[in-house]
Amino acid sequence: MKRRLLSLAALLAVLATSSALAADAPRPDDFVARFALTVPAGGPFYRFPLTADTYRYSRTQNLSDLRVFNAQGEAIAFALYEPKRARPQQTSTALAIYPIHAATLEAARAGGRMEVRQLAGETIVIVKGAGHVDGTDDKKKIAAWLIDARKIKQAAVALEFDAAFEAGKLVPVTLAASKDLKTWRTIVAGEPLYRLSGAAGLEARTRIELPAQTAVEGEFLRLTWAGSASFDLRGATLKTVPFAAPAVEAPRLELHAPLTTRAHEIEWRVPTPARFSQVELRLGETNSLLHVSIQGRSGAEPWRTIGRGVVYHLVRDGVEHTSPALDVEVGRIDAIKLVSDPNGAGFGAPPPAVWLRFAPREVVFLARGGGPFDLAVGRRDSIPAALTLAGLLPDYKADAENALPSATIGAPRVDERRAGDAPPRLFGLDVRTATLWAVLIGAVLLLSIFAFSIFRKANASQ
Repeated sequence: MKRRLLSLAALLAVLATSSALAADAPRPDDFVARFALTVPAGGPFYRFPLTADTYRYSRTQNLSDLRVFNAQGEAIAFALYEPKRARPQQTSTALAIYPIHAATLEAARAGGRMEVRQLAGETIVIVKGAGHVDGTDDKKKIAAWLIDARKIKQAAVALEFDAAFEAGKLVPVTLAASKDLKTWRTIVAGEPLYRLSGAAGLEARTRIELPAQTAVEGEFLRLTWAGSASFDLRGATLKTVPFAAPAVEAPRLELHAPLTTRAHEIEWRVPTPARFSQVELRLGETNSLLHVSIQGRSGAEPWRTIGRGVVYHLVRDGVEHTSPALDVEVGRIDAIKLVSDPNGAGFGAPPPAVWLRFAPREVVFLARGGGPFDLAVGRRDSIPAALTLAGLLPDYKADAENALPSATIGAPRVDERRAGDAPPRLFGLDVRTATLWAVLIGAVLLLSIFAFSIFRKANASQ
């Protein structure tokens, strides 16, 4: 008798728990934003990349509030992953470098043909077919460097330099490529290199990024710079990746009007708790350069430095150059603040444009139940529902997701009622979740009291 009553009480508790959890099961209209997913013929598995707006409307740090729904409003199985091609393995190759004197460069630009020759065990650059060039000291100084990249078969992504710079000055460099040393194509123009001292210590940029999928096989590279700059090159290392592994663009979320603006400090609210890994800055004034630190905090915590570096916005020969994104410490951040060196120039007007950059993520989902399908995001205290690729795709093999047909993600449809500030919270939970747990706990307590009363009566009757 006791065992039957105990089993009945346990069953009732399980039913109460299931009812409470079912009441809290996510529905499409529980989320801040929904994105229509357009799928081509084929399937049943499809993949698509997350956009900046999916991060904007997320209400969790790790994107645990992502869900995919079918036309019936049913949550369907999906996997969330970081595409491997987002971080291709780079190969470093030290390249041979040869100085080009001012007289040689001038003769080549006058129509002569540049050649690389071995003379007395030394490799030199000469020009054939050029007229006489005087041998003054100015003509003998090094005005460019020739870099031998002819044996490089992979895609070039960056060039790193071991160089000495004139203290405290930028050296804008231009990189061109040629197969015949006569006809040149520009790869990058006016990219600044430097070693600068500031309040944060020594800041250096000795690497230039190259356009995606740059091919240099069979070519020489020519490095030139402004004539007044001092640039002593000691070595050059080329970074390459396989052509089959193109880089995936990181989603960029722009921050709009700042909360506060001062000469050396500007503060922005971060609209999402989703973790970002870089901050991209573009100074409002052209031909400006600043040492900056990036500070962040969550709630009322003290500000802490999460990144620092040099930012610039330059225009040279009609070409605009902006500094690359700065890496930052990953964590929960509600607000960020830019602080410039108080001994230097301020941010000026207008204030800098700021973007948060997130690690690229992609979704694979199983198109069950019929479309149209929706991606939903933006529900606090969500339990992660994403599977691994191996858990979603039968007999999964590495990179199998790359062969799946691509779905197209549409613009966000935002529920403005849910897009505002955080809802009222009780004991660290939003009111809805707290209420559901209160109902569950109350049901279990009532069942326990009921079971205890039955046991007492059963024992009294014996």
